[in-house]
Amino acid sequence: MSREAEVQILLDDAEARDHEADQRDSAAVERDEATALESFLDPDSDFDAVLLTRRAAASDRYASKGDRLSAADDRTNLSSDHESFPDSGDR
Repeated sequence: MSREAEVQILLDDAEARDHEADQRDSAAVERDEATALESFLDPDSDFDAVLLTRRAAASDRYASKGDRLSAADDRTNLSSDHESFPDSGDR
């Protein structure tokens, strides 16, 4: 496999992780807001269930952060694979 193909696979994987993290974040935020609103509007709501749902949403957001950091690390590692760019002499 060529170096360019390997790089493209890493970039595609990083992009996929970012996309999955975005989707997971969006769903977590919606779930958290809906649960918080329901709990706020219903004084008889089950606080333990609300807390568990909000904790799960926070956990999803935390996992998304890890995915984004991993994707960013992959991109950084790709750029550090190149020791330096050739000097064009145009300075």
